[in-house]
Amino acid sequence: MHDVLKRKKILITRPAMLADMLCTLIEAKGGQAIHLPTIEIQPPADRNLVKHLLSDLSRYHIGIFVSQIAVHWTLDLLEGEVNRLHDLTLVAVGNTTAERLKLAGINKVVHAKGRADSESLLMISELQASAVCGKNIIIFRGMGGRELLANTLRKRGARVDYAEVYQRVMPEYDNAIFESIWNADKPDIVVITSTEGLQNLFDMLSSEHRRMLLDTQLVVIGKRISVLAKRLGFSKKPVVTDVASDKGILKAIVQVAGV
Repeated sequence: MHDVLKRKKILITRPAMLADMLCTLIEAKGGQAIHLPTIEIQPPADRNLVKHLLSDLSRYHIGIFVSQIAVHWTLDLLEGEVNRLHDLTLVAVGNTTAERLKLAGINKVVHAKGRADSESLLMISELQASAVCGKNIIIFRGMGGRELLANTLRKRGARVDYAEVYQRVMPEYDNAIFESIWNADKPDIVVITSTEGLQNLFDMLSSEHRRMLLDTQLVVIGKRISVLAKRLGFSKKPVVTDVASDKGILKAIVQVAGV
């Protein structure tokens, strides 16, 4: 089964720091991983402002990390002083994000057992109204994004602040890169891990390459991405992974490749 993806070309659109393991898993199965990040992660626009917010974490009861990237940039801004997080009840959006915290020496981390999204997170007992009412919560995330988590926690009686520890931007590529991908190495499958990543990919392509994209099979990690794909006009129904981990994505890719 090592060559189950033989001759299959898989376009990975994840940010640079999150794609290596998935690319390795694909190539171990005989596939060709083509990495084209459609989101570029950069430091926060005002690093000093965020560091000032992080200087007094003692006033918070709960800290929520919405992604692995949020963990990486928070630890960077804390400059190694991980102990400043120890007095908070720490919540991670999913197992992979929790593992990133554990690698930093933080072993007590709560995380959602289902999908790595806000909906699953809001179902855990530690974030119910009885647990958060009157509590101060800080959400570690990138600039912008969904408001569901914070809005729901506020309705449950919590006071919520954001620590926007990084920002996402759409990368710029020379057209020759797109010519190579869509004309010479046309992907059999495109992996999308966020609505923003899909929208960016769509927006950065020429009309010719966009038509080719819309005829390509997508593997996505959530129904919200599938809804956007339908709205953009994809001809094939996206395959939604059971879980958002690298192994979960690989499983979906293998299933699609076997069709």
